[in-house]
Amino acid sequence: MIIDLLQKKYSCRNFSEKLISKDIIHYILECGRLSASGGNDQPWKFGVIVDKNILINISKVASINYDQNWISKAPLIIVLCTELKECKDEINCINRFHSMKKQIMEMDDKLYSTINRVKKYNIY
Repeated sequence: MIIDLLQKKYSCRNFSEKLISKDIIHYILECGRLSASGGNDQPWKFGVIVDKNILINISKVASINYDQNWISKAPLIIVLCTELKECKDEINCINRFHSMKKQIMEMDDKLYSTINRVKKYNIY
């Protein structure tokens, strides 16, 4: 089923002038909000950009290395931002690994930052 959906994916590059209702935008944002994340951290924020001047500027910047001129013609874009958090300082991390709370809090900062850098590269 998922493969079928992925094969049917369509990346629209032509847009109508029709405004998108707030109900549809809220529905899309709610789908994103409910998406799975490791440990249900949900380290993201969504932004809805409708200002035409901002869309044009984003399009220009995005077109420096890639042809993204279509962005300026979109009625809106949804931007996904995520925060890079230091797990050691996060209460959520300690809750996820509560049996290791003491070790996390006492971990040498240099060792922790080295481990943290390695995990960001998804080395398997």
